Amino acid sequence: QKQSQHLIRDLLNILSNRKIMLYAALAIGLYTPLSALADLWGTSFLVQKYALSKANAAQSNMMMYLGMGLGSITLPWLCEKYKILNQGIQVSGLSLFALFSFILFGPSLALYSLTTLFIALGFFCGAEMCCFTGAVLYTTKKNSGLTIGVVNTLNMLGGAILQQIIGISLDWQWTGLENNAGLRIYSSQEYVFALTCLLVVLGLCGLASLSFFRKDKATAS
Repeated sequence: QKQSQHLIRDLLNILSNRKIMLYAALAIGLYTPLSALADLWGTSFLVQKYALSKANAAQSNMMMYLGMGLGSITLPWLCEKYKILNQGIQVSGLSLFALFSFILFGPSLALYSLTTLFIALGFFCGAEMCCFTGAVLYTTKKNSGLTIGVVNTLNMLGGAILQQIIGISLDWQWTGLENNAGLRIYSSQEYVFALTCLLVVLGLCGLASLSFFRKDKATAS
């Protein structure tokens, strides 16, 4: 029972730490493009917007995982080497916003160019790992593992909630079209409208990081 009380106290301390919660929110913003596109909606979105075959759309969409693997290794290493953790998170968030905006609202692209964009999108999603590092900086060594667990839990939960919001938005716009298997068909415009919520999340995370990192830098100096 005493151990449970200590665990609850440590959890409350972590959840009440605004700096740790900010890094958790930033991790959600950096992770959700991967969870929404690569894990769920990406293939059907590419089929509708870019008129790709399902096989080509799935292949391009899965390239986000290749980019994520590269970014998860490269970005934390660069940020640690040059001591630019917060700047790296900000640049990655801005890059995600720009790339995702281009995919949603840009012109039609060739398969090769689209695949390259998705690799880049996944690459900058790898900055999510930097957020775990940032969160650990504001906790004790004893609670570092628990802190990472909390941030990761909130990260997965945030991604799941946003996936539900996208699905609800698509159903709300649905015009009644179905394929031969009885599955709902959504138009390109409906996908763009629903996925725009990810841009909103990225934008809000960017504004929050600008305000916090500026204050944090001023305090450190």
